Amino acid sequence: MSGSLGNLRVLVSLLLVCSPVLLLNGLRVSGQTLTTLTNAQSITMSTIITAYSTIQRTSTTSEQIRYEVWPYDYDNLTYTFSLWQVNTWPPVVVGFTDEEFPCLYYDYFVFNATAGQEIKGEFTTEQGGYVGFYVLNSAQFQRFGYSGCVIGNWGWDVYEFGPAGNFNWSVPETGWYTFLFLSRGFYGGHIHFRVQAYSAVETSSVSTYAVTSTFTLQSSMNLVSTQTPAIVPNSTGTHDLMPVYILIIATLTVAVGFFVKIKHKTVRPIC
Repeated sequence: MSGSLGNLRVLVSLLLVCSPVLLLNGLRVSGQTLTTLTNAQSITMSTIITAYSTIQRTSTTSEQIRYEVWPYDYDNLTYTFSLWQVNTWPPVVVGFTDEEFPCLYYDYFVFNATAGQEIKGEFTTEQGGYVGFYVLNSAQFQRFGYSGCVIGNWGWDVYEFGPAGNFNWSVPETGWYTFLFLSRGFYGGHIHFRVQAYSAVETSSVSTYAVTSTFTLQSSMNLVSTQTPAIVPNSTGTHDLMPVYILIIATLTVAVGFFVKIKHKTVRPIC
């Protein structure tokens, strides 16, 4: 009797040990997957803007006039000279002697000027002598050469008269011009004459400015997978193990009933 009870205990123990394994075999582990996009990406763009500016400047330059013809005793260090040339009346018969009478003392400077130049000058005489100063163009100077002792029939651009004078003259057109000094009476002193030419020079400069602008476009996107475990029944395993489950339950039922019967028989009443 004791041997049968021991075998029954072994059988029950085996069924109890194998039951969880069989039950777990009918279950499968599943999970939920969470995906997060995390990826960083940046794009840098540069824009260059170029600007140009033109600046025009007008400057004035000065220079001494370069003469092509000048008085015989002109000193370019002291800027002085004398009236060396003379015009005379036609010969006058006095008795039987021909004599010439001076009527005009003069001298001059010939130079080339450019249209738009501004010429400034001044003159003074020694001993307070009176002289006439003229600015003549080439045609006027030519007429002066044929005028003899007549003054003023040839025209002029500038005229000054006295022991001193100054002038500011703008050249009307490019060409040859003459500074003419003259006196009706004899003048033996020096004349101090200083003159300067001024020219306007236009210059232009182009400046370039470059401005660089940088723009950065940045985006982020990450890829992260997270799986959450979950236990769910295995559909295939559940149907295949159903007879085993029934067998286990039936065996356990028989074993329990048999065990109870044995216990019932072993209890003896006491009389």
